[in-house]
Amino acid sequence: MKQESTGSVERVVQQMHARLSDDLALRECERRALLFMAHFDTQEYQEAANLFALEGVWNRADGVINGRADFMRRMEARSPGIFVRHVITNMRAKRLNETEIRVDSYVTVYRHDFTGSIMVPASLSAPDVMGRYSDVFRMIEGEWLLYEKSVVVDFKR
Repeated sequence: MKQESTGSVERVVQQMHARLSDDLALRECERRALLFMAHFDTQEYQEAANLFALEGVWNRADGVINGRADFMRRMEARSPGIFVRHVITNMRAKRLNETEIRVDSYVTVYRHDFTGSIMVPASLSAPDVMGRYSDVFRMIEGEWLLYEKSVVVDFKR
């Protein structure tokens, strides 16, 4: 009886450990989705690129970014007067398989284009865009990296 009881406890502990480990991975991918856009908003493009897979794909409303090098080329070409903030909510993470997790979220985008340097506070009228992100993270060399980012625009000013 004692051996049976010990085996049951070990199984329960293993199941709890597996659930906790899975939950930590889901929360880490949500955190990385937020961090990627925070770096993007503050023009910390290299930090954002470090979270983007070398062969990652970002399906944007204005075109597709293919890979980390293309991401950096596009970011270097952006006007320094673009002031943007992404408000990301309603995050839902789901494990797709052992190496991929998808994070779905809603996004509201505020943007102001300055002709010179950025001066805050920027004028504000309404959000420019409201839509949805679908971010797929892939475990690559022990790190969750943004492998595919897709945008669906639901509302546009």
